[in-house]
Amino acid sequence: MDTSNSKGRSGFWEAYRACAEENRVASDRLPFFVNWAKTFANFLPRKPLKDRSGKDIEAFLADLRERRGIADWQVRQAEHALKILYENFLPGYAPERDAPAGPAEKKPLRKATVKTGGIRDRVVPGEFERRFCNLVEAVKTKIRSRHYSYRTETSYLDWVRRFTAFHGYAIPEGLTLPLQ
Repeated sequence: MDTSNSKGRSGFWEAYRACAEENRVASDRLPFFVNWAKTFANFLPRKPLKDRSGKDIEAFLADLRERRGIADWQVRQAEHALKILYENFLPGYAPERDAPAGPAEKKPLRKATVKTGGIRDRVVPGEFERRFCNLVEAVKTKIRSRHYSYRTETSYLDWVRRFTAFHGYAIPEGLTLPLQ
């Protein structure tokens, strides 16, 4: 995101708003989704959105839960806004002037950590895309080559995200079903 001028920021947030609208966010709720994403951007102002981790998102959501006047449904709405930001918007966002000249740099995969307690298949927004961008593209390509609907594509990707989150973001190729 170009933070050097207000025109660049405005274009970024308008593009995010359009993405949220494409993801079936009601038009009367769009301003709130944009506001949550902006609030998250301001939460760690010196760290670019693309460089933030799941821990940053969790810290932001925890901070929201502690604020007075913020209801639980608002925290869930903020989490949904960040899910759209990281799973749908940022992976495809590349304005012409910011487009990289060469292939994207691959980040090393981190070791999987399994959390105990709570819901194990809860997906941290954007974490799956950050770790397994090649898998996301492979699933999309396979589904699109079979001419499945967009809703089927999003449903399948959601299940892959949840399966991977359930296994502590372990590398999917290494996961196997136990033989009986």
